[in-house]
Amino acid sequence: MSRNWKSYGALALAACCASIGLTAVAAEAQTRVTTSNVTELGSYNDFGRTGNYQFTANNWDSRYQRYQQSFVWVSGQDGGKDMARCLRGNGGSNWYESSIVARNGTNSSHYDCTNNGTYNQGFDMVAVDLNNW
Repeated sequence: MSRNWKSYGALALAACCASIGLTAVAAEAQTRVTTSNVTELGSYNDFGRTGNYQFTANNWDSRYQRYQQSFVWVSGQDGGKDMARCLRGNGGSNWYESSIVARNGTNSSHYDCTNNGTYNQGFDMVAVDLNNW
């Protein structure tokens, strides 16, 4: 009879964690606000946590008739990461997310499509990924 060692390992880990009182916790849902208005100002309600956000755009690229840099400021109970949908020459696009968290209205989160490989022709949509980071 063949043994599935991965199953045995998972069972042993579950038994160990149960015996010392550890439990798995489901990840909290996140809210994402997406817009084509790259200077939008708005408010959010992220599962009861409330606040405001403000997008700004910078570095207009006349070759592509698009902005290259997106910024977002977030105030309130959540922090937020800026996201930009960067475009490429063949009509394709891809979403990218900043690793910087904007919070308390004191700093911005930003993403720059300028030097982003072939997705370097500006952006057409922005988003803010809200959570209690």
